[in-house]
This record gives sequence, C-alpha cells and structure tokens, in this order.
Amino acid sequence: GSDAEACHNALTLAFSELTSLRGEILTQAIRPYDEKYLPPEELTKRAMHAFIRGTGSLVYMWSCEQTDAIIDRIYRPVGKIDPMDLAECFSIAAMGAHYDLDCFPDRIRRVLYASGTLHFHEDSAKTDYLRTMRLLLTTSFYAVLEKHMCARYLIGTLIAARVEIL
Repeated sequence: GSDAEACHNALTLAFSELTSLRGEILTQAIRPYDEKYLPPEELTKRAMHAFIRGTGSLVYMWSCEQTDAIIDRIYRPVGKIDPMDLAECFSIAAMGAHYDLDCFPDRIRRVLYASGTLHFHEDSAKTDYLRTMRLLLTTSFYAVLEKHMCARYLIGTLIAARVEIL
C-alpha cells in the first residue's frame, strides 16, 4: 500500500544521503574498514560500550552482551561474516567514539562511520527490519552529532518504517 511505498521511498532517500556523507569522508584517500582490515578490537569494544552507556538512558538499542557477540562474530569468525554485523560494529563504534573521545580520533571515527555505511545497503536492510531500524537510529544519532543533513531523512525513514511495521 501507500505506507509501504512511503517507507521504501524514505529508505531510498536515506541511503542516498548516507552515500553522500560516506563519499565526503572517503574522498580523503582513507582506507575503509572491512572483514580483512579491522580496527583494534579492544578500542572497538570500548567505543561500542561507550555508545550503550551514552544512549542507554535515552533509548535501548543493544546490550553490552549483544555488542560483544557482534565483536566475536567479526574478530573470531566461523564462516562468512554477515555484512550487517560489520555495519553494526563500525556504526556503533563510530557513535561510541563521540562518547569516549580517547577511543578513536575524529579521523578514525569518520572512517568507522563510512565503513559502516559501506556494509549497510538496501538488500541487507530488507532482511531484518529490527536490525535495520536500530542501525538507522544509530546512524541518525551520528548524523545529528555531525550536523549532517541526512539526519532529517534517516529520522523520517525511522518514522515511516515504524508506521509500516505497526
């Protein structure tokens, strides 16, 4: 129906904005993170936990146990790594670096964010709506803190997705 179409349009617009922000970051000739090139595990875990502590009083998205499980699946993989795990890990760590400034410098925080968006795309978004909504909420928080225009579209997508799911 029209609600599903509105949700799809909002998601498409949000992804185009994420692509724009990612492009701004990656034009600086910085290598993005992936399953073969990972940031230091301890700093990543520390940043992810900082995100949970920093946003936990506002909204629950992940527990420390859940983020630890994501880290285990990425740093000690059994088989192929799920792109959504990479997207969640890098995005959560990027957001957490805003809360714990000693984890990663600004340049690395931006690379983490861009790397997260590289692994988060419409195909993976359609496989698990709860994970997608949590990831969109995380990227929305990040975009708000970075004062980027895509925050408006990401939040609109979350609202449209919530309406569709209900």
